Amino acid sequence: MRIGIMLQSIRHFGGIGVYTQQIVDKILEKDRENEYVLLYPSFSQAKTVMGRYEHHENVTEVLSKSLVPHNLYWDHFVVPREARKHQIDMIFNPFLSVPLFGKFSKVFVIHGFEWFTMPEVFWFTARYTGRFRITALMKAADIVISVSQYAADVAVDSTGIPREKFRIIHNAAGAEFRPINDSASLKSVQEKYGLPDDFILFVGGIYPSKNFGGLLQAFRSAAQQIPHTLLVAGKTRWKSEDDMQLVQEYGLEDRVRFMGWIGHEDLPAIYNLAACFAIPSFHESCSVALLEALSCGCPVIASTAGGNPETAGDAAVFIDPHDLEAIEEALVEVASSQELRRELSRKGLLRSKAFSWDKSAEDTLAVFSELA
Repeated sequence: MRIGIMLQSIRHFGGIGVYTQQIVDKILEKDRENEYVLLYPSFSQAKTVMGRYEHHENVTEVLSKSLVPHNLYWDHFVVPREARKHQIDMIFNPFLSVPLFGKFSKVFVIHGFEWFTMPEVFWFTARYTGRFRITALMKAADIVISVSQYAADVAVDSTGIPREKFRIIHNAAGAEFRPINDSASLKSVQEKYGLPDDFILFVGGIYPSKNFGGLLQAFRSAAQQIPHTLLVAGKTRWKSEDDMQLVQEYGLEDRVRFMGWIGHEDLPAIYNLAACFAIPSFHESCSVALLEALSCGCPVIASTAGGNPETAGDAAVFIDPHDLEAIEEALVEVASSQELRRELSRKGLLRSKAFSWDKSAEDTLAVFSELA
């Protein structure tokens, strides 16, 4: 079978970019029987990693030119053309799309469902076009991979698409995310970034569904009771201006530090150095950052929203994301109690064993075989 993989998301920041790199790496590592055609759009940063898989004998990498430099045009007109040219039997896209047209099987991956659960987080146009687009794409797909049972349930309830079309394949954390006992390595990363001794960690993009504003409001009160800094590893995205203004409005300039995007060569050490990891989101499906924290033994404070309980199991202090007092109390309790942190770390490491990119890749290959 010849399988085409659309790789416009391989250079994305955040969870989808991590998913794309990890799942494709593992699929190609495990499968030497099928032929793979990797499709890179000529107008995106993805083309800069062409050659990444050239050592695989069963892989052909293709830079596909697009008359219109836009994902929608590339997805639905360029990719079908390349599929015909390269005699592709199946298209898999890690990034929220498949071509609507074309005589080949299609595997779609759903990472989140804010269009249906909280559409207000999007700009007006995206609020409605996103809902229509995602529904149409899932209907066009032969199988939909959902990264959590929660996301699949929302999809079925919101669209009426048959439950039999969905396969649940969770995300995972890379092998580099693990407890680090080498104090010299930890100290090196701490000095490299000038990190304080005591900090609470937030990892991810800043946009409305992440509830960063709520975290800041809770931390404003918690900061009067604990000495910790709030360390933010990630980038601002859409509708983040109001949240960012809260830092000055609350006088937290000396207690909140923005690190920007941190590469995976240093991020595991930062999880290890953190007093705890906070994920107070209004919506999550299967957070890669949450899985990374669990795998490093970093104590977790997580919202009860969406797929967080499904992901963390009993290995987190759970809070209602709308309850600022509960978030504050959890921050103070976890940051202040070494015993609680030790227990959460132990449970997190146990929980993390249920997830691996190897298993996710094997389950994805099973989907391919199902459609062969």
